[in-house]
Amino acid sequence: HGASGTPVGFPPLDVTIPGAIPFDTYTLSSYIKGDVNGDNQIRINDVLIYLRYIVNLPIDYVNSIDDVTCDNELRINDVLLVLQKVVGYEVNFCCDLK
Repeated sequence: HGASGTPVGFPPLDVTIPGAIPFDTYTLSSYIKGDVNGDNQIRINDVLIYLRYIVNLPIDYVNSIDDVTCDNELRINDVLLVLQKVVGYEVNFCCDLK
């Protein structure tokens, strides 16, 4: 890793999301599990933020990082489940089933 925490040879990943909802205006009624950046959608940007979080890279904006597998850990399994939802699979996060 370089001085900024970015792996040597890799440019920093820009995950700044235009139009993201600031935390103070975000309401629980509009909360979507897996929506890390608070734009009310689950998209590839959310997956990228999850990945950066999992490998301890700096992230600029996070509304909430969810344990969507409900195993009390944030791991690659959570990233894969969110990615499946992004690409169109019918996915129920474990907490959605309660």
